[in-house]
Amino acid sequence: GRFGLGFCSSYHFTDVPQILSGEYLLLLDPHATIVPGALPVAPGLRIRFLNAHLPKAFPDQFVPFAALGCELGTEKYSGTMIRLPLRSKSAAERSEISRRSYTSDSALSILDHFKSVANDILLFLRNVAQIDVYLLDDTESLRHQYSVSACERQFGAQGPWPNEHESTTSLIADGPLRLRRPRPFVDDVKTLFDGDACGSSFYSRLSATPKDKLPKCIYELQIRFNTCNGEVKKYDYLISTVIGGGHALEMACDPQHREYKFIPLGSVAAPLNVECINSRVFCFLPLPARSGLPVAINSYFELSSSRQDIYYGEDAASMVGKIRSEWNDSVIRNAVARAYAEVLLAMKQIKHLSVPPIELWPLQNLKLRPWIACQESLFQFARELPLVQSSLDSAVDIKPSRAIGYDPNDTRASKIVQLLLKERLPVVCIEDDHLRNALKTHGCFGGFLSPKLVRSFYTQYGSTIKDKKQRRPSLVDP
Repeated sequence: GRFGLGFCSSYHFTDVPQILSGEYLLLLDPHATIVPGALPVAPGLRIRFLNAHLPKAFPDQFVPFAALGCELGTEKYSGTMIRLPLRSKSAAERSEISRRSYTSDSALSILDHFKSVANDILLFLRNVAQIDVYLLDDTESLRHQYSVSACERQFGAQGPWPNEHESTTSLIADGPLRLRRPRPFVDDVKTLFDGDACGSSFYSRLSATPKDKLPKCIYELQIRFNTCNGEVKKYDYLISTVIGGGHALEMACDPQHREYKFIPLGSVAAPLNVECINSRVFCFLPLPARSGLPVAINSYFELSSSRQDIYYGEDAASMVGKIRSEWNDSVIRNAVARAYAEVLLAMKQIKHLSVPPIELWPLQNLKLRPWIACQESLFQFARELPLVQSSLDSAVDIKPSRAIGYDPNDTRASKIVQLLLKERLPVVCIEDDHLRNALKTHGCFGGFLSPKLVRSFYTQYGSTIKDKKQRRPSLVDP
């Protein structure tokens, strides 16, 4: 796969993966020593199983498919099933693929580990809505262990979530597996991906899109974890996805970079429950890497050779390494940071949050360059979004770049603040010291209260309080 997580990863566990879909069963045999008729030039066998009576002839091989709804009889299978027979110890000794064997216990250990990360798996996947884990016991009966599902709804929607009361523990019914369609959320971002997502027409549409028309969307996502005893845990997120501009867009649309298939998409998932807070980095699937930010971030990152982290500065002396590192920096600054700013803006519209919005700002002392870049760029985007509240005009939300900040801990400032409010200047009070200092440090405020600022204002404009004239409503007006 593109990210090193494709089908070939199945060879970690098996030498003979099997794929069943429609009316065909495909048996792959890279060694060309196990499957009858397999050759080095054609290492496998495709069987049309309709009316072939395979389960009777080879019960050990084909009976397990029946437990998942496919009898390999007279009807097509309306889905796709992949079976990975575990590599035994004796097979591992002969294998040219891997010398590592797997037992039932090691497989159970893998499933148990997966359970600990299952809540994160579906966070940014576009076409997978539910994962169910069953065990097939010696009686050929399925025992449900747990399932995790994702449900989307439009931002601000009221009432219960879609399918909130629908059971998710019985996906396997009599007959074929009952399939569910992908998560239903559709928005402007999807229009760019119609057809070939990395073809020339995609990049033509992308480069022709005005900067202020680049797609973005924001939606709510609920992850539901269901245990075998019926217990359900729910984790809610607010997710922002954008197509970024700037240098990331330029790199993606540059014909010289076409082989990299760059897409300047960035997503941020902000937790709506305290239990959801994490700082994982995703390339659609979660990476072991952590950013140190209070949100989960996702993009079409270039990954390190170990697939454990994003590529950044590793072997950047080479031209390819420089391009890959430059891409990650650009997509973080132009797409991920923009998505981050949009999710902070949307948070202001949600009442009764269990996670204080202040905790979602990147106020930590970050150590790794990629995420420092995200932090810096986030504040530049935040500078031009109505994220702070002025005491003017019934506490209107304005851009920090049009506001005057001040330190409420400065006892001398209160009278000056009242004076400036009478002059109709949009003074804003940020109670949290860390956020206020961060906004000030990153140059987000249009000005910060000081003797010099007050003297400069009155020198240039004079006082109009006595004349009762109205100065411009606020610095929102250019």
